[in-house]
Amino acid sequence: MQKLKYEKSWEQNLSQPDRNKFELAFPQIDFSELEKIDTTSFWYAENHREELLFTVLVHNQSDTTLTFKDTPITLDNSDGIIAEHTFTIPQLEIPPETSMPWTFIFPKGNWKASTLDNEQDYKLKIPAQ
Repeated sequence: MQKLKYEKSWEQNLSQPDRNKFELAFPQIDFSELEKIDTTSFWYAENHREELLFTVLVHNQSDTTLTFKDTPITLDNSDGIIAEHTFTIPQLEIPPETSMPWTFIFPKGNWKASTLDNEQDYKLKIPAQ
């Protein structure tokens, strides 16, 4: 059975309002409709360095731990790929049958700012390992 967990730094630093958003949304997710490795989008922002910060719940429904070492990740909308980057995140390990929130930071130049629109649906795609 899928469970919600937080990476150590998130456990210590996540605000209560943001924690509530994840904990209210988690029971509403229909895992039968998701891939073994999938995401649920929550919010995005652009920081002062013009990086795109995209926050999701990462769902690992596989039977192995999900790690991020040279992992190519894309962000898509109805127009196609709007961001892509290869991530290595040593501290992010998602155990089997676990969902965990994370913010992926796409560097300036790796995403198309003109394509962001609050009315669009976005999908962060992580390849199966």
